[in-house]
Amino acid sequence: MVARSIALLCLTLLALSGCATKSAGPPVAGDREAALSGAILVLSAWGQNTNQEQPQDTTPLYNQLKILKASLAIAENDDIHAATLYYIGEIEADIVGEASMHGGKVDRAMAQEALTNLDIVLARNQEIPDWKVSIANANYIAGDTVYAMDGVTDMTMRYWNACARMGHAGCVNNIANELLNKPAPSDDDIRNALGLHAGVVKTGIDHRCAGEYSAITMATLMHFTGIRLPGGDDEIKVLDTARDLYHAYEEESHTKDPCGGGRIGIDQYLMYVDRGEHHEVLLDEVARTTTSRFWRLMAGYLQGKASDAEMIGLVEKATGGACGLRYYLAWRLAQNGDKQGALTQYKAMRALPPGDCRQETLMMRYYLKQPANG
Repeated sequence: MVARSIALLCLTLLALSGCATKSAGPPVAGDREAALSGAILVLSAWGQNTNQEQPQDTTPLYNQLKILKASLAIAENDDIHAATLYYIGEIEADIVGEASMHGGKVDRAMAQEALTNLDIVLARNQEIPDWKVSIANANYIAGDTVYAMDGVTDMTMRYWNACARMGHAGCVNNIANELLNKPAPSDDDIRNALGLHAGVVKTGIDHRCAGEYSAITMATLMHFTGIRLPGGDDEIKVLDTARDLYHAYEEESHTKDPCGGGRIGIDQYLMYVDRGEHHEVLLDEVARTTTSRFWRLMAGYLQGKASDAEMIGLVEKATGGACGLRYYLAWRLAQNGDKQGALTQYKAMRALPPGDCRQETLMMRYYLKQPANG
C-alpha cells in the first residue's frame, strides 16, 4: 500500500509539474493503478479551471497522457485496461477541446484517436465505478470531441442523444441548446428546450456547472420570448436559483468563480431595468466577485464607466465577431432608446457564421420584434 501510494504521488507530481525523469525500465502491474489514479487527479484539477478566458497550459495533460500510454504496455484486457483507454480518450478530448475553444488548430489525428479509444469503451458497454468510468460520460466526451472538430453533425448528435437518454445533464443541456440553434425555432421548440433545461437545473451541481448554465438559459428564454413552463418561476427567480447553484459549486470545488457567475448579475440587472427597476447592487457584486475580464467590462459599462460610443468602438475592433459584446450592447442601446443602434448590432450578429451567435441572435430578434427572416 505504501509503495503504491508513493508511485501515485510521483506520477501525479510528474504530470502536474511537467518535470522529466529517467526511465525506470518497463512498466509493472502496479503502475497501471497509479497511472489511473493520477489521471483522475489531473483531470479533476483541469476541470476546476474551465472558466478561463485565456488558453490553459495543457502540459499536465500531455504528461499524464504519456504515463497512461506507457501503462498500456501491460496488455491485459480487463477493467483497468478499459479505464486507461477511457482516460486517454478524455485527456485527448480535453486537449482538442481547449484548442477549439480558443481558436487554435485542432489536432484531428488526436481527436480521431480519442474517438477510437472511447468507442472501444462504449462497445464494451460496462460501467467501471471503481475508476469512475461512465458510459454516459464517454458518449458526452465523444460528442464534444466531434463538435470540436466539425461542429454539430449527425455523429455529434448520435453521441449526445445516447447520453441524454441516460440522463446525463451536460448532454441534455446540449440537446436543449440545439433545439434553439435552428434558423427559426418554433414556440414548441422553445417549450421543449425549457423543459429539458428545467430537468438539468434539478440535478443541482451533480454535473458541475450544467445546472447553473441551464438556469441562465431558461431565464433568458422566458424573458425574451415570454414563453414559460406552467407553474414555473419567473426569470428573476430562476436566476436566483442559478446564483445558488453557482455559490454551491464554488464552495464544493474550492475554486473562485468556477462557472463564470458574472452573467447572472448582468442578466438580472438588465431584466430588472426592463421592468423599470434599477438594482445597482447586482453590478457591484459582479465587479467584486468575477474573475472574468468580460463580465467586469460589462459591469463597468452598465455602471456608466464607459459610454455607448466607447463600447461601439470596442466591439468594432474586437476579433472573432464579438457575439457577446454585440448582444449586450444591443440590449442596452434598446433600453437607452437607441433602437437604430440596437438594430445595427443585431444585424451584425446575424451576419456571423451559423452557430457562432444563434441563440443570442434569437433573443434579440424577439426583443427588437424582428421577423424570423430579417
